[in-house]
Amino acid sequence: MTSVRINDLSRLATAAGRLGLVEESGVLGGPGLLVVEPLSWDIDLEAAAAYVRDIPAVTLLAAAAWPDKAQALVDAFDLVTLDRAEIGAVERAVGLAPLGAYALVTLTRRSAGMSAADGIWAESAVFSALMGSRRYQEWLATKPASKERTEPAEAVLVEEAEGVLRLTLNRPAARNAVDLRLRDCLVAALETAELRPEVGIELRGAGVCFSAGGDLTEFGDADDPATAHAVRGTRHPALALARVADRVTAYAHGPSVGAGVELLAFARHVVAAPGATFRLPEVAMGLVPGAGGTWSVVQRMGRQRANWFMLTGATIDADTAHAWGLVDALA
Repeated sequence: MTSVRINDLSRLATAAGRLGLVEESGVLGGPGLLVVEPLSWDIDLEAAAAYVRDIPAVTLLAAAAWPDKAQALVDAFDLVTLDRAEIGAVERAVGLAPLGAYALVTLTRRSAGMSAADGIWAESAVFSALMGSRRYQEWLATKPASKERTEPAEAVLVEEAEGVLRLTLNRPAARNAVDLRLRDCLVAALETAELRPEVGIELRGAGVCFSAGGDLTEFGDADDPATAHAVRGTRHPALALARVADRVTAYAHGPSVGAGVELLAFARHVVAAPGATFRLPEVAMGLVPGAGGTWSVVQRMGRQRANWFMLTGATIDADTAHAWGLVDALA
């Protein structure tokens, strides 16, 4: 069973109706996905909304229209779509990694009301917990092998001209994958920029793309999840970027993946080149986005659209990213 489907909204609005629904649909005893196709909206909508916000499953409202009085309930769902292909994509995503999918929506249900720092910290804690999940361990068994590369002398190029500090991710042979060295160099450059409030900041990537995300060959190298969480709190590019975000213009070209999307989304202004694409694949790995994306992408796209983007791992083009608010301008 890929999802539990109900038509009777009263099951969400009353204690009697909710009886057994957690066991049927929840991430532990059921498929982890509840799809609701309402036949009537004549219920206690406030009570239903409160319940939907806390149900331990991904919640999807299959509807195209609803009365104005139901808007708060509609907003409480993790996703809203009547498109069968989109629903199918969500079912496949949750079926592959139910714990990661549920962890994602628990974060996004709360991240809109958090500061960037609080959102990043919450994400890091959840990411660390998921490092012990069965799905992530399965993915680790198939991760790419490390390759011998000649690394550039500078992992991040720092240039200044006319009051603008240009930071360029500089691992073009690795598609600017964020390894430990690049991470530390980027954090150091952003911390230096924080001390100079008079300069603007540009964020770019060398080579064929802005960034292909975290360096997959380093996944699983942390000594333990608790230490990994502490390291992120000490050297997290998203935290450093969030502190100067109001001065940052970021430029996306080629395929931006994972952290390459999440970091871009913090910038005050994002410009996408023709042919740029964007994808967040972490849920299929048994994780959640781990470079601040459960906060930054939600701020830009809105929670329900961001949930679909992050859950399904779909690739979107520059025009779609612009329409959805992930980027601000097309080059």
